[in-house]
Amino acid sequence: MSRSLPWLLLAAAVLGGCASQRRVDVQPLGDGRYAVEVARCGAPGGDDAQARADLERVAGKTCPGGFRLASEPARRDVLMAAGIMGECPAIRLEARIECEGETR
Repeated sequence: MSRSLPWLLLAAAVLGGCASQRRVDVQPLGDGRYAVEVARCGAPGGDDAQARADLERVAGKTCPGGFRLASEPARRDVLMAAGIMGECPAIRLEARIECEGETR
C-alpha cells in the first residue's frame, strides 16, 4: 500500500464532509410569516441551486399547507464552520416566506 494512500483517503473524507454540510435557521415573524436562512458549504460564486432547494424544502416543512416567497432569496458568500477543516466557503440564502394555510 502506498504511503500517501491513507492521507488521500483522509483528505477525501474531510473535504467530502465539508461539501455536504449545511445549516438551517427559521425565525417566526408572526401571522404565518417566517425568516428562513440556509447555508451550504460549496464554492463561493458558484451555483446556488442546491441551497435554493434546501430553502424551499425547509419552507415546505414549515408551511405544510403551502407557502409563497415574500422576498426573493438574498445570496451571500460566507465562511462556515466545518469541524476539523476549520471553515469552508459557503453559500447563504435568506428569504421571508408567508404560509398559505397550515403552519408547523
